[in-house]
Amino acid sequence: NGIRDGSAVSVGGGVLTITAQMVDGTLVSGAVGSRLNLTYGLIEFRVRTDPDPSQATSGVVLMWPQSNNWPIDGEDDIYETGTNPTRSYFSSFVHYGSTNQQYWIGQAADATQWHTMAMEWLPDSISFYRDGTLEGTITNPAAITHAAHHLCIQLDAFNPTMTGVVRMQVADVRIYAPSG
Repeated sequence: NGIRDGSAVSVGGGVLTITAQMVDGTLVSGAVGSRLNLTYGLIEFRVRTDPDPSQATSGVVLMWPQSNNWPIDGEDDIYETGTNPTRSYFSSFVHYGSTNQQYWIGQAADATQWHTMAMEWLPDSISFYRDGTLEGTITNPAAITHAAHHLCIQLDAFNPTMTGVVRMQVADVRIYAPSG
């Protein structure tokens, strides 16, 4: 729904901002992807997303497989607001397997406020943290991908139209690859 365009992405004051809005009848949003691919590591960032009364957008920070072989090589959504209009909660997901099986970890926190999110990806577990607190750990061997992934930050459009302007902001991104 809509298009992703570089004009919807800006950086200022150390903050990446992705803006979604209608432009000449088309929903325009944006996304960025890291060129760094890694297998295992710690990913940490601060994030917030504006409310969206039109329920058209979802703010997402995720790890995407370098192979683009989805869902076989997995997808780990560290932060995903969904289309909840108030952003009164958000989620973390682990997608895996040929039928896109999923683990869901609900985050009982206001996504319009800044939160420090982290994912620790080890060969035998994936753990999600919010503001320094462990929110959940996945240990099912079938759900732990061993394929290289890279960080993506995107404000996804789930409807072809929206009202107003929605911003997703991300700061202080840190990616720690495993040593050795």
